[in-house]
Amino acid sequence: ELKKRVEAGEVHGVIVTNPLNPSGHVMTTEEVSMLLGLAESHDLFVIFDECYLDMMFNGKAHISPIAGGLRDNVVACRGFSKCMGCQSWRCGYAISTQGTIEGMMRMMDPLYICTNWTQHALAEYFGQHQDDFVSHCTNLNLLLQENWRILSAAFKKRFGWEPLEPDGTMYGMFKHKDETDIKACERALQAGVGICPGNVFYGDVANPPKCSG
Repeated sequence: ELKKRVEAGEVHGVIVTNPLNPSGHVMTTEEVSMLLGLAESHDLFVIFDECYLDMMFNGKAHISPIAGGLRDNVVACRGFSKCMGCQSWRCGYAISTQGTIEGMMRMMDPLYICTNWTQHALAEYFGQHQDDFVSHCTNLNLLLQENWRILSAAFKKRFGWEPLEPDGTMYGMFKHKDETDIKACERALQAGVGICPGNVFYGDVANPPKCSG
C-alpha cells in the first residue's frame, strides 16, 4: 500500500518506529530494504524512530537503516529516555548526512532546547560505564519478557483476550472480541485494570483492528 502511494506521488515522507509502539514489531530486513529502496528511487524522506532500539528480545536483531551509509533523505533518531528510565530528560540524537543534520538544527534551535546538564550526565555515564549499560539492557529485556509472560497469561485468563507477542519495546497488545476497543477498556476498568485502546494508534479510527494494550 505504501509503495503504491509513493509511486503515485501521494506520499513524500514517512516516519516509522522500529521497534514499533505499540505492537512491539521489529522490522525485517525486507521491510527496511523496501523503505530504503523507495528513498533511493522516489526521493522519499524516511525518518526511523529507533527510541526502543535497546529494548529487543526473542532473538530479534535490529536492522540498521544506516549500516550501508548515510543518505540525505534518511534519518535515524535514537535516544535513552526509554531504556534508561529517564523519559522527562528527553535526551537523544539523530544520525544522517551533515547537510541534513545542519538543516534539522536550524529548525530545532528556535523551537526546542534540551536541558544541558542531562546531556552531560549521560555523556559522562557512557564515557565511563559502557559495560554497565550493556548489562543493564540485557537485564531490562529479561525483565520485560518475564513481565509480559505473567501479564499476558493473566489477561488471557481474566478477559479471554489473545496476546500478540511483541519482539521489543515495553508494550503489549491483545486481540479482543468486545464490541469496540472502548468497551474492552471499560471492561478492564471494572476489574481495576487500566489499559489504552489500540485504535488511538491507527489513522482509520472508524475501522481499527480490535486490539488494546
